[in-house]
Amino acid sequence: MSKELKKRGKALEDQFFIARERQALAQLRAERQQQETKAALSNLTMVKKEEVLNDLVREGIDVETFAAIKLVPLVLVAWVDNVVQESEREAVLAAANKQGIGNGCAVYEMLNQWLQERPSAGLKSSWLDFMNEYVEHLSASEKKAWEEEILGSSQDVAEASGGWFFGFGAVSAAQQQLIDELHAVFI
Repeated sequence: MSKELKKRGKALEDQFFIARERQALAQLRAERQQQETKAALSNLTMVKKEEVLNDLVREGIDVETFAAIKLVPLVLVAWVDNVVQESEREAVLAAANKQGIGNGCAVYEMLNQWLQERPSAGLKSSWLDFMNEYVEHLSASEKKAWEEEILGSSQDVAEASGGWFFGFGAVSAAQQQLIDELHAVFI
């Protein structure tokens, strides 16, 4: 083999291993970031179950976007019939504004994304699992306040769609079933 060919082979080998090292380093950084995010969420919420925290992080929830947790049920109700109507979208955004979540913040952007593209199928189970753990750490009055806010706003979104009968305030059976499932978290 010529000297040039050996040199070229060595350079290619070095490039390969440099690329592998960069990839491994990026993966380590991502894992460390995920661990830090889960630790911060755990400190904020007092939820310690690793799988519950993993699910939240996988859904894009972190300390910065935690306020979205109260809006997840509204998004789920809006999507229950496989399409978000403009009136449902407006009801969800009105609830967000009522919470002080406005255009330009990370939660608002996440919410807009969820309203434009159906969130992952895992969002509902992630929310239910998290809330089942989280409500255990709330006082009775805090739990009641969360329940009233979440269920009241979910009902508003359901009523905004007009239900199956094109009547004002009518709620479809599927929407009511979902709201009942959400309510079970607080019982």
